[in-house]
Amino acid sequence: MTTDSGEWETRHQDNLIDLADDLAELDTALLAQLDPVDRARQERARRALWLYADAMWDAVKATKPGEGTPGARNPYNCVAALRDFTQALHSSAEEAQQVAGDPDPGDDDAGDVAMWAERFTKRGSDVPTYTLPDLAPDV
Repeated sequence: MTTDSGEWETRHQDNLIDLADDLAELDTALLAQLDPVDRARQERARRALWLYADAMWDAVKATKPGEGTPGARNPYNCVAALRDFTQALHSSAEEAQQVAGDPDPGDDDAGDVAMWAERFTKRGSDVPTYTLPDLAPDV
């Protein structure tokens, strides 16, 4: 979607950044009330969602020339917004674990990163692949 001036809006990203900021205090307080096992579950679930959004963002950058740059105003701003929001949610869970002194769960997301990258960029013959729709308006 464009503004009257013809520039791409960043409203999705702007709104979700505001939402993440407004949610942070409540999320932090609620995460602090969880036990270490449930905090770890939250961290893993949020990391999985963030990695999914990050893979979509990488696919946009790889398959849509000129799209996917941080300052770009483009129809894929919704993907950038989702990536920023899920990263903020994941960061909150990680910080809650650190503040609580929970044991380090380790970094076991390498398989997830590779899986989503293969699916979105068609690098792998045995996995289902996804095609990104063209979100640019007809000119």
